[in-house]
Amino acid sequence: MQTTTLTHCLTHQLPETGTSPMGPVCPKCKRFAYVDLPGQPLRSYWESQPGAYTLDRQPLFVYIRQTESVVLRSLRPDS
Repeated sequence: MQTTTLTHCLTHQLPETGTSPMGPVCPKCKRFAYVDLPGQPLRSYWESQPGAYTLDRQPLFVYIRQTESVVLRSLRPDS
């Protein structure tokens, strides 16, 4: 049985299927990880309250990766 991890880019409303030094990213955000981010300090953090819930009432949290010029927001499960 294959499990699917639900991570979703809140900026582009796309699934995060790509990988980058920042972690999972959507295809449009992947450009930022390789073009705009090198050399910039990266902060990452979770928002404390759930941003949404799945249909079976599991919480989804907003994960933020931020540099001086880019903010990438993702919706992710807690595990």
